[in-house]
Amino acid sequence: MTTARVASFGIDHGDYRVEGYRSDGDGCEFSIRGVNLRLKLGGRHQALNAAAALAAGEFAGVPLEIGGQALSEQRPRGSSWSPTRTTPARSR
Repeated sequence: MTTARVASFGIDHGDYRVEGYRSDGDGCEFSIRGVNLRLKLGGRHQALNAAAALAAGEFAGVPLEIGGQALSEQRPRGSSWSPTRTTPARSR
């Protein structure tokens, strides 16, 4: 058995549960552990991705409110959801 922290996420169950999901054509709104989120992309799968990201972020020390705000600021690019690089990539 592992001693690592473990968390679950989902729509109906989980430690990081997507609640109050609504899609409106311009994205979706929902909450996770009391933090309200609005994503620029719709789809329950995007809400589940956000739940997983928030869980991982919280394990790494990022408060849910900060992680939720960062996810809400992401904008779709073309046909995919790509974050904008803010620092140049280092070549090896």
